[in-house]
Order: sequence, then C-alpha cells, then structure tokens
Amino acid sequence: MILRSNKQFVFGAEVRCWYKKVMKHWIMSAKQEQTRLSRLQKTIEISEQLKRMA
Repeated sequence: MILRSNKQFVFGAEVRCWYKKVMKHWIMSAKQEQTRLSRLQKTIEISEQLKRMA
C-alpha cells in the first residue's frame, strides 16, 4: 500500500499496537467476505481522516 502523505505515515506509526490488533480482529471476525470488505473500507476511511474508531 502506498502512503498518501507523511501525516498518514506518522498517524500509522503513532497508533498503539492494541488498537491495530483490535481493528484486525474486528475485520477478520466477520463471517462473510462482504462484511470483512465493508469493515476494512470503514477502517481505511476513518484512518485517512487521521482518526480512530470510537
């Protein structure tokens, strides 16, 4: 994946390991492929805004 800006790189580096682990589990725990893709898309959109999911 190509980083779009230095801000996104810094945001990705600053996110805690536990948050990354929780997001991976949330995405991969979906039973249907479509749900996994939907969750991944939501995660990407929120991360692009330099925010975390609540």
